[in-house]
Amino acid sequence: MVGVEKVSIDPKTHRYTPMPFTVYDTTRNTGGLPTDSVFTTIILPPGLSLAIQAGNSQIGKLQPAKLASLAKGTRSWSVVRPVSTEWKTFTITVCSRTQNADSVCCDVEVQFPGIDAPVLECTLTAVDSLYYNESSDSYSPNPFPFTVSVRNTGTLDADSASATIVLPPEFVLDPPNQPTRLFFNPMLVERWTPALPRIQSPGWCAL
Repeated sequence: MVGVEKVSIDPKTHRYTPMPFTVYDTTRNTGGLPTDSVFTTIILPPGLSLAIQAGNSQIGKLQPAKLASLAKGTRSWSVVRPVSTEWKTFTITVCSRTQNADSVCCDVEVQFPGIDAPVLECTLTAVDSLYYNESSDSYSPNPFPFTVSVRNTGTLDADSASATIVLPPEFVLDPPNQPTRLFFNPMLVERWTPALPRIQSPGWCAL
């Protein structure tokens, strides 16, 4: 038997609760002989993932691992889902297996209501390549500018929206005193409609 905690929305924080939520499995030995060690595996659909916790692995032993006739064991997992404005139902599968018996799998459904929240989508504008100028022994254009624009496809306005640049090794900002974090202007990114343009950051120059 597989069960799952019911997930709801905290009206104060606009977040799922509980989060992580628990998926639990109870496996019973209905046969007349004891089992070998029983292993359980959780199979999560896209959109759900295991919480990063000690011992929270996809495959593990039942507790207790060996079951006498008519005995049962249990195992649980902590699972997370990011905030989403979409109402969605997920199917989670748990399989139990042991060497001296057939494997068995059970499904359980968990529903997530949509959350009123901003959802930011960004677009980066920059040169896609540099060329080497032999006469000047340098790349061109260098330094090169780039900007990021954003729109809010969520259900609430986004306040204090900003963008942070993370450069790969061997790239630096030019001039070097440019802040790595820039706020959009205006900082309040309203819910997007077809008539609303994207909001653009001031942009950076790098080399």
